[in-house]
Amino acid sequence: MENKTEQSITQLRPFSGNLARISGTDEESPNNLIISGYRLRRYRCSKLLAVLCGLCLTTLLLLGVIAIILAFTVFQVSDPSLTMNAVFFRDIHLSDDRPTERPLLLNATVVADISVRNPNAAAFQFGESVTEFYMKDRVVGSGRGAGLRVAAKRIVRMNVSALVVTEPGVSVSVLDDRRIVRIRSRTEVEGKVSVLGVFKRAVGVKMVCNLSFDSNRTVEVAGSRDCVSDIK
Repeated sequence: MENKTEQSITQLRPFSGNLARISGTDEESPNNLIISGYRLRRYRCSKLLAVLCGLCLTTLLLLGVIAIILAFTVFQVSDPSLTMNAVFFRDIHLSDDRPTERPLLLNATVVADISVRNPNAAAFQFGESVTEFYMKDRVVGSGRGAGLRVAAKRIVRMNVSALVVTEPGVSVSVLDDRRIVRIRSRTEVEGKVSVLGVFKRAVGVKMVCNLSFDSNRTVEVAGSRDCVSDIK
């Protein structure tokens, strides 16, 4: 009886070994290896993608911080300002040979020394400027200044010349008997501020001046001025 049992066990052992070998063969089959390699590559790609997304997000945040800083510093564009440093009147002729009921007639050359200040951290480029002279709200002369480029935080000066001639319909404003003539001027400058050569903003400024000069000095006289500069 015992011999039969041992024979049965002996016969079953090879069968168990075959099962183990079959099982091991299934785990190391080509299909399983391909699936394991695919999962590994997928894991590595996911990890790399997460790292790249983190780098992109960090870069965007850094660019946003830089943009905010520049917006409050370099990109904060301010309007330029104008200043009339001096004004001269030459070849002055104020007519006296007229009936008392007719107004005085004025003929003179005006030369204005005007400064343009750029307060920005970027260059300011403006085109041809215009300066008009008024008497009794009527234009009696105008002059033009050449377009210029003003570097960052710099000031440029320009001279504007104009011939002022009044017509019979325009009365010349004279103060008392001292023959002090009063006249008003208006200067306009328009241009663009370019930041890094990419960002551009149109800016402009105007200046209104009340001028007066002594018409007794016919060759040349420096006029007094009272100016107000304003943003257009």
